[in-house]
Parts: sequence; C-alpha cells; structure tokens
Amino acid sequence: MTSSNSSEDLFPALESLSRLIVPHIKTAIFVALVLNQFTIFPDFNVILSQISSPLILIIALYFGGIWTLPNGRESTSTLSWKLLLGPFFDFKTISSRVGTYFKVGSLMSLAYYLTLYYDLPFPFQPWVQYMFVGIATAVSAAAYLFAPISKIYGPLRFCYLEHAQTYWLVVNWWSLTAVVPFFSPTLLPVFGFCLISVTVGTWVHIYFAYREKVRTIAWTVSENAARAKAAAEEARDFGSMAKKYDEQMVNAAAEARRDAVIANSVRLTDFFDCASRAWSALAEATAPAEDAVAQAQRVIASAIICEETEKVDDKQKAENERLATYFRQSAETAHERARETVALLRAAQASVRGSENAARQDEVSRRHAEHTAENASNVAKSVSDTVASIQDAERRAAWAGGAAARRAEEAVTMATNGEIEEAKKAVAASESAFQAAEESAKIVREGMEAAQRGLQEWLQSSRHGV
Repeated sequence: MTSSNSSEDLFPALESLSRLIVPHIKTAIFVALVLNQFTIFPDFNVILSQISSPLILIIALYFGGIWTLPNGRESTSTLSWKLLLGPFFDFKTISSRVGTYFKVGSLMSLAYYLTLYYDLPFPFQPWVQYMFVGIATAVSAAAYLFAPISKIYGPLRFCYLEHAQTYWLVVNWWSLTAVVPFFSPTLLPVFGFCLISVTVGTWVHIYFAYREKVRTIAWTVSENAARAKAAAEEARDFGSMAKKYDEQMVNAAAEARRDAVIANSVRLTDFFDCASRAWSALAEATAPAEDAVAQAQRVIASAIICEETEKVDDKQKAENERLATYFRQSAETAHERARETVALLRAAQASVRGSENAARQDEVSRRHAEHTAENASNVAKSVSDTVASIQDAERRAAWAGGAAARRAEEAVTMATNGEIEEAKKAVAASESAFQAAEESAKIVREGMEAAQRGLQEWLQSSRHGV
C-alpha cells in the first residue's frame, strides 16, 4: 500500500513529520513540566527533578509570546488510510535515507557518553585532551576557510539556502528538547546522542545531494554551451559561404555588364552594315544588266534572221553575211558579258543578304547581353541584400555562443557555492542563449541557401538563354 504523504526525499518527509509532531510535543512538555511541580506521580521523581526553574522558564516564554500553545491540526471530515499511514511512510523514507549514517553517529555518541556514565578515564591526560580539542577546532576552522568550496562551504550554504525552511520547522519542536536537560540532567546523554546522530546523517545526505545538484547543473550548462558554440560556428561558416556567393555574383554581374558594353560598341558587323548599304546600290544595276542580256538576245536573233534572208547578188550576199556574222558574234559576246555581270550582281546580293542576317543576329545578341547584364545586376543586388540581412543574425549567434559559455561558468560557480536556485536561473539563461544561437544560425543558413539559389538560378538562365 502506498501513500501520497510518502516522499522520495529526506526533507519533505521531515517536514511532514514535523507538522505531525509539533502540536503534540509542545503540549506534552508543557504538561509534564506543570505536573512535575506536584506529587501526583511520585515515581516520576526518580527521573524528574523538583527544580522549579524549568516551569518558570516555560511560563516566561509563553507569556512573552515566544512559545505558544498549538492550535492543533486542521480537522478533516473523513479519516482515511492515507492519513493514518502517512507518518509511517515518512518515517520509512527518513530511515532509508539517513539510517546508515544515523548508526555511525550513534556509535560515536555512545563511545563518548559511555565514559560519562561509568566515570571511565580518558586514555590521555587532560591537557592532551584539551590540545586535541583545540587542534580539532583549528583544523575545522582552517578547513572551512581554506578547503575547496565544494567540500565544506558549498554544502553548508546549499543546506542553508535549500532547506532552511525545513530546519526551522524541525527546530520548532526539536529545540524544545533543549529544555529537558534543565528539567532532568540525566536525559542530557540522550539529547546529545540524538543530536550527534541526526547531525552526522543529515550532513552526509546534504553533501551527496549537493554533489548531485552540482553535477547535474554542470552537465546541463556544458551541454548548452557546447550546442551554442556549435551553432555560432555553424552560423559563422554559413555567413562565410554566403559572402563567397555574394562575391561570385558581383563578379558575374560585372562580367555581364562588361560583355554588354562590348556588345554595344562598334564591331565588325557595323562595317558589314555599311557595306550592305553600298552593295544594295548594285540592285539598281542588276535590272539594266538583265535588260542588256535581253537586248543582246534580240540582236542575235536579228543577226540570224539576216543570215538566212535571200541575197541579191554575191557581193551583197557576202557583205550581209559578214555583217550578220559580226552582229551575231558581238551580240553573243555582249550576251555572255551581260550574263556574267548578272551572275556577279546576284552573288553580291546574296552576300548582302548574308550580311543583313548577320546584323540581325548581332542585334539579338546585343539585346540578350543587355538583358543578361540587367538580370545579373538585379540578382547581385538581391544576394547582397540577403547577405547584409544575415550579418546581424551571425553576430547574434556569436554573442549567444559567448553568453552561453559565460552563463555556464556562472552556473557552475553558483552551484559550487551552494546557490542552487541562482544557478538554475543561470542554467535557464544558458538555455535561452543556445536557443537564440540556434535560431540565429537557422536564419544565417536560410540566407546562405537563398544566396546560393539566386546564383544557381542566374547561371542556369544565362546558360539556357532568355
């Protein structure tokens, strides 16, 4: 059977038991001191003294408002097993936590008080005993002042800051037993026995709890600092890559602009344009040459007709034949020359058409170079703006990495000094720092990817053409 009152740690169980004991321990001691002044229970005189000073002390504390009677625990409407067995589980938790150390303290206490019970002499002379006590005191003081903080000062401050409320709650009823030695000196050994045992057990428990807290905080902040440092380095690498992409894009834009300027300057095709305008004038000579060919063909036909006509006499016939032959030969020569001229003119026209086509292609190339240069300028500006926008994120990542490292050092120092709550605040700050570093690294990575994507898209568009 389990109970919600059972605690996993020592101090919650102590608090629960203290709340249970406080109302009854005060009442029991107060009633016992009052009854001690009367002879109602004569057997108690064996244990209880008849000194009236304890009663006077308690009355003074009571009327002075320092010690008041309890109001009792809050009543509950129902009584459950959880309420009945809660103290048992709390006591079980306490015994399991400090039982071993309680036994060690008990042995130490018994070894000391047995000598008092039976008047056993110490094995050393009194001055040796005093010297031993002095040396022990000096060593304790030196250990507190000069020992490593994690050995004495840290655990003590941790105990004070973390469990002061529990101690005050426990002391609220435990300190009442300090009245018992005034009431009955024979109970002094029991009081000392319990005090030493609980002190030893509690100290060991506190020390191990302190070490566990320090170890946990140190591991957590070291992990946060490592992650923040990795994020800062990642942001720096991404920022460097983005700057390289920006530089490459700027160089590409400069080269594209230079190509556009060269393309729009005077080139050989411009002279082709001038020559084409000159050669176009030959088109006007092509038609007359073709007319000359036609006329030569008509002359040849006339010469042939002249040769075939009847001759009046032999002399006239010979003259006509000579003239016809001359006309025909001249016409054939003119016809041949005209055909050659026409062929040359047509070849010239073909060259002119080729030059015009080259000029049109060059104009398209110029427009493409201008468009490529304009696109490169726009992409370069976009990449530069992107790189400029991630510089703040890169600086934030570097700052967050350093802040996480500083918070880690502060957390470890505070935890070593026993200031666990302050150390937890430093741990939370280190977590915020490494989260900020990771967010900044993510922004830088996205900016680098955007710059890379812009450069690649421009390269693909310039390679495929527009």
